[in-house]
Formats: sequence, structure tokens, C-alpha cells
Amino acid sequence: MRSKLINAVNFKELEIKIRQEINEDFQPSIGFGFCNHHADIKGLSHFFAELRIDLIGCTTAGEVADDEVQETSMVVLLLTIPSSDYLLISQSFGPHDEQQVASDISNRAAQLYKNPGIVFFSSGVARDGVKIVNGIKSFLSPETQIFGGLAGDLGAFKDTYCFSHKNVYPDGLVALILDTDKIEIKGQAVSGWKGLGLKNTITKADGNVVHEINGVAALDYFTNHFGLNVFDDPTQEDIPSIPGQFPLEMINDKGEQQLRSILTADTATKSLILAGGVEEGQQFRFCTSPSIEVIDKSVKEYQLLAKDTQEADAVILVSCMARKVVFGPLIENEIMGINALWNAPLIGFFSYGEIGKIGGTTHCDFHNCTSNIFTLTQIKK
Repeated sequence: MRSKLINAVNFKELEIKIRQEINEDFQPSIGFGFCNHHADIKGLSHFFAELRIDLIGCTTAGEVADDEVQETSMVVLLLTIPSSDYLLISQSFGPHDEQQVASDISNRAAQLYKNPGIVFFSSGVARDGVKIVNGIKSFLSPETQIFGGLAGDLGAFKDTYCFSHKNVYPDGLVALILDTDKIEIKGQAVSGWKGLGLKNTITKADGNVVHEINGVAALDYFTNHFGLNVFDDPTQEDIPSIPGQFPLEMINDKGEQQLRSILTADTATKSLILAGGVEEGQQFRFCTSPSIEVIDKSVKEYQLLAKDTQEADAVILVSCMARKVVFGPLIENEIMGINALWNAPLIGFFSYGEIGKIGGTTHCDFHNCTSNIFTLTQIKK
């Protein structure tokens, strides 16, 4: 498999650069694309259809190209994956439950390959990332490699999109099903956020909407606990910082960390909207922002993945917007450190939720506040 990274400030520049790269020696079959939500996404989709190149991607809260962090660019990674080794599926959620839509894709994957792996990106701010992941898992082995993330819109939490070469979806799912007997996919996610203080209990919830904490209206409890009322009079300076500042660390008996970011609040119902679903009765601790030492630690943890995937043909990063908000310009140090670990192009984006594998676990789940890397490698015969 060959791969080439294209980085441009707008669609016109991107189109020119892609045409320059395609020749007799390089005929890509598929591309990963990440861009700002104000970019010409429809133009990008139509262009790939014209070229007869499959496309999977989404809008972002910032883009990554090798060791550069950007916010208004268009980045594309072109790959020469044999058409027999993958299938790309895209679908709008429409009136359907997101878990059912994802379950249908899971069923298709199970029938298509003996050992499928899945990369997917989802749009729709109100959609529950946990339900999507559970749907993807429904027909597959617990050890199935599943990676991806939720689309972003630079912290506005209004208009996110995923897209393929066929369509652009403001509320939908694009999924790449891979034959992992032919294309190896490996990955790891790291966090750094830690829960502090007393345990709290979610006493009333519906999916990713938390109505009550410790028997108190969730928004009231949050406001009283932190002395903040940014949701009553939100500003662009306040709202984007919420996901990174106060995620919930869920307490479970497996010893595995699961974080849930607060995306926004419904002031009418006094509820908190999380990036992923939770259950009534679950206990959690609020987290505070980690120190900058987390950046060095995350790069060191990725060194182990890099040793196991040195022959990778492509590296894809899905990192939580919270990391960019909390670490500020220092996030570039993390990206530079990660990029130096592989001799392969790195493409990525900052997301509203990440799907990957934490620590030594064998299964992939939905996470928040993580940096998530996965690699693609064509298996040599």
C-alpha cells in the first residue's frame, strides 16, 4: 500500500495538488479527508466521485497534517488499498436510532470478511457515541479492531458533517470495513485526565442526557459544584473550554477508565448533554485539567505502539478537542512527538469523541479527552 498526504488551505488548492499526485505510478483507491465545517465539503465529495476514488472523512475542531496543527485547512490522505480488501458504507441517520444504523453496518461487516476491522466517523451533535459503538459491535467479536471519532465544528456544537464520495451528511455515519487478514489495523488511546474528590451518582439519565446528579437537577448541581453559570449566558470563550475542564470519570468494576465530556446543557430542563451515553446509578468523579507532563507521557506510551507497527503505511490520529483547548499551543509538541515515531504520513483531526483502545485492554470503546492513534499496514504475502 502506498500513501500520500495532501495539505491545502482551500478546496481549489487541494484539487490542484491531488491532480498533480495522481499518475501512472500512483493510482489511489480511497482517501481520508478532514476539514473545517465551512470548507467546500460538497465540492470535495463531488471531486472524489469524478476521480472515482472512494472518500471517508468528517469536519473537525482542528486538523493535523504530519507535525502541523491547523484549524481552517483541508487535509487528505490518499491510499492504494486493493478494492477487494475494503468496503465503504455511508448512511444518514434520518429518523432511525443511531444504534440500529450502526448495527446494520456491523451485520454487513460480519458477512463480508472473516476478520473485519472498522473505521468510522459520525456527525450530528446530539448523537450518542456509545450507542453507535455498541451498534458497531453487535455482530462482531469483542476483539474486533474499531477506531474513529465524532465530527467537530471548531467548538460551536451546531453543524458537524461526515462525508463520502457519494454524499455529505449533517447527521450520519461513514464506515470503512477492512479485511484485517489483508490490511492490518492497530491502535491505542491515551488520556491523562483523572477524577478527583467525592463520588457522585447519576440518579436520572436518558442516554447521553443527564437529568439528575445525586438527586439534584444536573445543571444546578454542576453550577453549584464549580461556581459556574456559563450555560446561562454562554460565550464563545466559555463553552469550548467546558469539555476539557470538567469531564466525568465513570467508576466501574473493571478498572478501566471511561471519560464523558460535557458538550453543553439544556437550560430549560436543567440537564447536561454528554458526548457519550451513561446509565442511571453509575458513579463518577469530576476531573480537573491535567498537567503538561501528560504530553510527554502520551508520546512515551505511543512508543510501544510504534515499535509494533514500524512498517505502517499510514498513521491516523483522532484527538479530543479538549486536549487542544487545555494544552493550547503546547499540543503541537504532542503532535510533533507522535509524528516522529513513524516513517509514514500522519493525518488527523480534533474530535468530539474518540473510538479506540485504552491501555492494555483488548477491546475498543468510546472515549472522551483522549489522544487516539491507529495505523494501517498492508500485510506482505
